[in-house]
Amino acid sequence: MAGAGHKLWSAGDVVGASGDTDINTALLQQIVGVYANSTARDAAFGGAGEQTLADGMVCYLLTNEFQIYDGSGWVTLLNTDLGQPKIVQVVTDQTEDTYTTTSASFVQITALTVDITPQLTSSTLLVIGTFQVGHSEGTGGFVQVQREGSAISLDPAGWFYTGSTNSNYSGATLTIVCKESPASVSEQNFTCWYRGESTAGVAINRSWAGNAGQVGPSTLTVLELSG
Repeated sequence: MAGAGHKLWSAGDVVGASGDTDINTALLQQIVGVYANSTARDAAFGGAGEQTLADGMVCYLLTNEFQIYDGSGWVTLLNTDLGQPKIVQVVTDQTEDTYTTTSASFVQITALTVDITPQLTSSTLLVIGTFQVGHSEGTGGFVQVQREGSAISLDPAGWFYTGSTNSNYSGATLTIVCKESPASVSEQNFTCWYRGESTAGVAINRSWAGNAGQVGPSTLTVLELSG
């Protein structure tokens, strides 16, 4: 029967022969059987000299599934999918604050930052930024994402450019996706920056004119991936 618990052995105890609860229940029903696939698993139970299925049994299939028998069938508890990236954690931020500049030097979007502490030195950080942008007529601008004060590893580094004539009320969505590998379990700080082209105007979360074509919010998300 299932649910026999764990047997406490003492020195000199004799292990019972086949059919005794020492082996067939207390031990055999509580091991993790390993099988090539579900066909091999099913063939191991119910035949002559084979164990009878019981509620609470567990097994691992080499098709990367960890399963438990619930009394009527096998239920997959976890599909390990070994070797594939796993999401360890997700940190995200967003802002509807509006920003404008005519500076040709990068200015920080102060309300949009992410701090993440990787759990594994082997992890990859997937950076996803979406920015709502506008610009003044006939000119454009740039957006950059930085990690620990340096531009993320794109070439050119994390930028957008937009510009066309008669575009005072323009609004566009820029998406930046990049993988970073800090090889560290120290906190990683991600910040967002923007600038104009020459003395051109660029806006975040609004049109340049400010009285039409309002947009927002902008977001920054960092996912830690293992594997």
